[in-house]
Amino acid sequence: MVIGYGIENDLRFMKKDKIFVGKNTIIYDLQKSFSRVYSNDNNMPSLKSCAQYYRCPNLGKAHDSLIDTYITVYCFVCIYGLDMPKWLKDIVEKQKSN
Repeated sequence: MVIGYGIENDLRFMKKDKIFVGKNTIIYDLQKSFSRVYSNDNNMPSLKSCAQYYRCPNLGKAHDSLIDTYITVYCFVCIYGLDMPKWLKDIVEKQKSN
């Protein structure tokens, strides 16, 4: 499974860089799911809006690919009520202590 936020662009960049996703891989765009929770229109909410909605702590500079990945995983976990992975808990705690 590949999870992203507005993942179409990511998939284009991956293909350009010759990183291919298997034909049986599930592609999941969190932005589309969040838009059903957040908005009644066809506008796609930003990752920042999603992070604010789920009270994601400041994990670093927005639009940094690694930070955006952390935020996407954080929001995915919140949307589905999953347990926060230990590696992400550690990052959240580190940011809170700074």
